[in-house]
Amino acid sequence: MFWDRFYLLCETKFGKKPNALLNELGVASGTLSRWKNKGKLPDGEKLLDLSRIFEVSVDYLLTGRENNDTLSVIETEMLSVFRKLPTNEQYKLIGRAELIAEQAEANSKADVS
Repeated sequence: MFWDRFYLLCETKFGKKPNALLNELGVASGTLSRWKNKGKLPDGEKLLDLSRIFEVSVDYLLTGRENNDTLSVIETEMLSVFRKLPTNEQYKLIGRAELIAEQAEANSKADVS
């Protein structure tokens, strides 16, 4: 249910009750009441705003399931930089990233031992 996810995100991400967070965002208390008591959903624009604030997908807000195709903020940033590179530099970056991933994996295995 949307309200349950929204409530949990308010508390876990910001340590606030939903009404305090929504007041800061300029959302009327009547709107909050409709979301909570009548099971109404925010409009599309508000859902997008909330997804950005909480750094989750709209899918998650509505269904509780994350779409695995949704990129995180850092992934989106990395992809934006990657796309600016010429093709030969993209291949170099992929090679470097693979090396870094292998080193990180080796280090985490060493830490466990």
